[in-house]
Amino acid sequence: MATAVLDHQVIPGLHVAPYLSNLSRSSEVYNHLPDDADQPHVAEEHLKNLAGIFLRYNVQTKFGLHLIHGHFKLERDMVMLGKSVQEPSGCWTKPTDINEVDLENIHGHIYALTGDGFLVAYEYREGRPADMTDVKPDFFHEVIQYLQSNKLEHLLGLQVLSNEPQEKLAEFVLGANAGTVMIKETEANYGHIYRVTGWAFDQEDGIISCKGNDVHAATTKGPHKVFQDSKRIHGVRELRVALKEAEII
Repeated sequence: MATAVLDHQVIPGLHVAPYLSNLSRSSEVYNHLPDDADQPHVAEEHLKNLAGIFLRYNVQTKFGLHLIHGHFKLERDMVMLGKSVQEPSGCWTKPTDINEVDLENIHGHIYALTGDGFLVAYEYREGRPADMTDVKPDFFHEVIQYLQSNKLEHLLGLQVLSNEPQEKLAEFVLGANAGTVMIKETEANYGHIYRVTGWAFDQEDGIISCKGNDVHAATTKGPHKVFQDSKRIHGVRELRVALKEAEII
């Protein structure tokens, strides 16, 4: 498989605002993602090797790794777009009509490597892209080479970290109409944690640490999916009510 030449590549949603065509491709990529339960174990060796690349380029505060997965099929012209929420603190990511998206105020959040060797966002978040002027193109080139040479393209993706202090988040699936919600672990009621889905890296005294920042958790009532009927939630107030009814908060 040929590796894309990234020396002069501009990644939509990362270096510049995306176009509608980029969002359409993001939707296509999302609809081909496996469920996290169908993904194999991620070897610690690969996490540490990739952590070494992140730390060598000093981008560990900007990027992490993410287990590539989806939860449902998006309808045509819909894209997964997240927004920060408070009380509880976290992020609500839901299917959004691409024609209603403010392209100048979103950035790519999770990127997967496509068959042609390019990084494509399959989830976005509100807010302009972070400054990437100090991130060398060689960083992306090395990450892509490692994923390809170790056949990890369909397992691990690149996650853009927020500027906020990194705290462990628990994810709950609300359904195809309402999306997913990530809540700070300290503010959520949950049952069994059964999968780590996101990793951030750090180094102290020469020792590299890989922290599981994002996890999938079951509700206190048992299932991971909160609503079996995939109810539609229209706003943050309704989201809070629904999470309280489900005893998540």
